[in-house]
Amino acid sequence: MRSKGFTLVEIVVTVAILTVLLAVGVPGLMSYLDDTNEKKILNDANTVLNVARTYNESNKASLAGHHGLDNYTVTYQKDEESQKYLTDLREKADVSGVIYKIQYDDRKVIALIYQLNGEYAIYHYETNDFEITDHLPQGV
Repeated sequence: MRSKGFTLVEIVVTVAILTVLLAVGVPGLMSYLDDTNEKKILNDANTVLNVARTYNESNKASLAGHHGLDNYTVTYQKDEESQKYLTDLREKADVSGVIYKIQYDDRKVIALIYQLNGEYAIYHYETNDFEITDHLPQGV
């Protein structure tokens, strides 16, 4: 009489097949999630950059009431005016990360550091491109 249920061989084969599927699928899924996170950071950082450019030009003012000053740097939590400026930019850009630094020169954004989910997007004016890194650069 044959009993109902699975044999040991059937269970071992099933586990082996599942192991192979997971070994192939998990790295691909992790790579996809990393790419998605990186694209989110880059999209947010580009939005912040565009808003910062527009905001600076439309207000024609810098921090602390110094109208017409061309060169200045806004750093996260440096002072109350800086914090207000960065909060305004963040709200206008509708992003959820942290804007660490924006630097202007002759009314152009020449430096921007944006952080989201433990990674940083750093804008390079010379190349007009962003670099993604997992640590805050020295001197910020």
